[in-house]
Amino acid sequence: MGISKSKFIAGLNCKKRLFLEVNHPELKTPISLDQESKFNLGHRVGALAQQRFPGGVNAEPQGERDFNQWINSTQLFLDEKCPVIYEAAFSFEGSFCALDILVREEDDIVAIEVKSSKEAKEIYVLDAAYQYYVMSQLGFQPKRFYLLLLDGAYVRERTLDVNQLFQKVDITDRVVSLQESIKENVLQFTAMLAAGIEPQREIGPHCSSPYNCSFYAHCSAHLPKVNPITSLRGSAEKVWDLHNKGIYSIEDIPSSYPLQTRQIPQVNGVKRGESILNKEPIRKFLSKVEYPLHFFDFETVWPAIPVAEGISPFGHLAFQYSMHIIHSDELNCHKEYLANPDEIFQGVNTEFELIQQMKVDFHSEGSIVAYNATFEKNRLKDMKKRFPSEADFLDNLISRFVDLMELFRPQNIYYLPAMKGSYSIKNVLPAIAPEFSYSDLVIGNGGEASSIFESRCAGSFEGNWEETRTALLKYCERDTYGMVVIWNHLHECL
Repeated sequence: MGISKSKFIAGLNCKKRLFLEVNHPELKTPISLDQESKFNLGHRVGALAQQRFPGGVNAEPQGERDFNQWINSTQLFLDEKCPVIYEAAFSFEGSFCALDILVREEDDIVAIEVKSSKEAKEIYVLDAAYQYYVMSQLGFQPKRFYLLLLDGAYVRERTLDVNQLFQKVDITDRVVSLQESIKENVLQFTAMLAAGIEPQREIGPHCSSPYNCSFYAHCSAHLPKVNPITSLRGSAEKVWDLHNKGIYSIEDIPSSYPLQTRQIPQVNGVKRGESILNKEPIRKFLSKVEYPLHFFDFETVWPAIPVAEGISPFGHLAFQYSMHIIHSDELNCHKEYLANPDEIFQGVNTEFELIQQMKVDFHSEGSIVAYNATFEKNRLKDMKKRFPSEADFLDNLISRFVDLMELFRPQNIYYLPAMKGSYSIKNVLPAIAPEFSYSDLVIGNGGEASSIFESRCAGSFEGNWEETRTALLKYCERDTYGMVVIWNHLHECL
């Protein structure tokens, strides 16, 4: 097989990437758990989309993928005038594509491409235009071409309604208008691959747009392992301007180069080991809190397919929290909650139960300390909309939040070189307390926690759930204890 749809899109982004995809796939960085989770989600969205057009036949071979068999099966189903074909495959002069859903309307073909998104992004239109090109060259020109997207206005009831979950967007005119450029690019890519000469291109913003390139580690091997220029936070435009000038390390940035204000602490930290400690704002922050203190953190899932009643596509559902409570200067207790994923699998919104547990665990007064408190407050505001009877309690919680991140985000109050220009708690904590770590935990970050819990809610989890449940609780507890560590450290700085 020559150029597939995904390889064509890769070539539009970077010809070097296309060359490597075809000739050196072994240079790819292995996919992460998060990427694997997104792939699995895409398959689930595709399966639900097929329910929107029921009764079809699937052209894709089961088991080992045989492209000739795939194409032949498609041709057979087309000859039989099957009304709906899933994964119809087409190949023209080395260009291959597989269409998510093909619908026959009398003698016309309607093409439907399914995307796990609420927006008709330009990259999706290019994707569809390539498919239109291949199909048209074979005499199967679609009469209409649609994107089947997720409808952001849809609010799930207990049972998922696939007819309301999706919205159909007609992109036919846009696809047709791109045919000449698609043909030109196909010819260019084919000639480039036939020549067998790897195109030369430096790394740049294209490496992460529209998707992260899996060959980035290979192409960026010239950068130093410590303090590469790409680790400079802030303006990406300045990062790539410096790189294009041949400056590959933060240490080599000329003193005359016009940096952003927020980039200066990081550069000074790398070059001279400079730290910043402005005690007055810290004192003011610490003095405005009221005891008992509640160090609080939510974990959520937010998949494309709404997981429970009252949730929309990509809407958050809080499934877990951890809270350390301090009276005066002494750590008193830890509270926690973790939803039952089996209930969520049935469409039950467990946030009502979570609210009832918060009523038990929170004191009626005292500040609630979070890191990036906007996230926690927004989740509580979501719950207000879903459970208006709980509005008074939730409003009270929202009014009591203080944000620990306020002391680190400006980077002119407290900054250490080890923070590497970041105010993320995952960078702040090890800088402040090098002995603090997640390395001993089975689950070590929030993305992993969300992916694992969501897989259990979707019925695709594999493993020992009781052990995993314990790992989820330990991870979230470590997160809120980390805030306690930061809090105590701030007191010691004064």
